[in-house]
Amino acid sequence: EEAEEEEEEAKGSGGLPLRACFDLFSTPEKLSPEDVWYCGKCKDHVQATKTMELWSVPDVLVLHLKRFSYNRYSRDKLETEVDFPLDGFDLSELVKGPSNSQGELFDCVAVSNHMGSLGGGHYTASARNVEDGKWYKFNDSSTSEMRPEAVNSGNVYLLVYVRRGKFDV
Repeated sequence: EEAEEEEEEAKGSGGLPLRACFDLFSTPEKLSPEDVWYCGKCKDHVQATKTMELWSVPDVLVLHLKRFSYNRYSRDKLETEVDFPLDGFDLSELVKGPSNSQGELFDCVAVSNHMGSLGGGHYTASARNVEDGKWYKFNDSSTSEMRPEAVNSGNVYLLVYVRRGKFDV
């Protein structure tokens, strides 16, 4: 419920918080009658409920935002803007397994963008330089420095995060 409320709020604000994406990812989902599960306890096929959760996360975390929707009748590009932190993304409340000794704090080091439609478009990327800490935009054969505030262009579909303290970023 909370994730759905955040999604509704995002439609009228700057965007859906990345944390809400995780909440939506981990929302319990009842399997369809075509996806019944065999229960070893009752020895029957049942319409079970599944829940996706994070047990642990790697030092380099690549997040793929669902930007395309397919169903039996249509295919669409999802245009929901997602707000994400460049620094200090705290996953400690989301990780269900044992805590990592270096913590669960992550910093964004790169993003990939898609502009256009389902049938075609253009890709660009932005990345933080490990040497000077500045952000750069990569667009075909050109590279230019960019303001950190411009990294979230609203077209992001891949986010690359690294665990704070693991690498010199």
